[in-house]
Amino acid sequence: MKIDRVVATRLPIRSVSISILLTMMLYGGAVILRDWYELIAMLLLFPCLLWIKLLVLCLSSYLIRFVRWHYLISTQNYKMPVLHNFEIYLAGFVLTLTPGKLGEAIRAVYLRPYGISYSNSLATLFVERLMDLGAVCVLALLGISIIPETPLLILIALIGLFAIKVLLHSNLFDLIVNRFIRGSANVEIKNILATVRFLLSGTRLGVAFFLSLFAWGAQGLALYYIVDSFGFNLGLIKVIAIYCVGILVGVLSLIPGGLLATEGTIVLLLIENGVSHSGALLSSIICRGLTLWLAIGIGCFCMSRCSLRYKSSFI
Repeated sequence: MKIDRVVATRLPIRSVSISILLTMMLYGGAVILRDWYELIAMLLLFPCLLWIKLLVLCLSSYLIRFVRWHYLISTQNYKMPVLHNFEIYLAGFVLTLTPGKLGEAIRAVYLRPYGISYSNSLATLFVERLMDLGAVCVLALLGISIIPETPLLILIALIGLFAIKVLLHSNLFDLIVNRFIRGSANVEIKNILATVRFLLSGTRLGVAFFLSLFAWGAQGLALYYIVDSFGFNLGLIKVIAIYCVGILVGVLSLIPGGLLATEGTIVLLLIENGVSHSGALLSSIICRGLTLWLAIGIGCFCMSRCSLRYKSSFI
């Protein structure tokens, strides 16, 4: 495929890398300082086979989410090289810590040379976020009878999702856009709305949501294996529900990446269900390390490759 070279927006890769490193240091220090020696001792007991299993699960989650992304892009009649699209998708992970993961919209910059408009990329990202939230809510429903906090959280999230879907299929957004926005921005926003409505209908909605359930279920399964390795048999359904409630709390907290809010919720719920303090803390650290920080590390590598491919100037 012939790629039209465009001048990409200058991306602060060095600044982003430094920010991520500092965040990781503060994050790590905050969660492990209290029980450093005990946590290290428990960590050394982890068998290599378990690490491989956890790594496969988390990488599978990333892969499933990419398959969803590639499927949604392809339904818009764009023919994108799979490997390049995969690399661009992973590059977006470097900005996962931005509020609402909005930084992942950087993919639009790298997709533009392939003829994919910014409006279509942004619409696809928005649909992805809705699918993620919906899948997490459904999986969290598994714990509605074992986690007292679940019903209210899920109710808030589901009401929000339902309201968004109703509004998207109504004329309200069109009226607002026509009233307050003029020029090319009006056209772009209308294109985004049209694409979102298209992706949230028919088979496209079902396939995307099905893949979302598997992606988040795989991450919940990783937490189950970690907790089980410490000798605490809580049951698969309960642990997946605990993980998804933690993710939901992180989303509703509006903290970038749900940092500490997600981890703290997972730790508290594990302790309430019989896991020791050290076991719950280490389980949360390992799980989030593989599901969040590993993704950011992969994103840094892929963004560097993307920047080299397009010969853009970066800071």
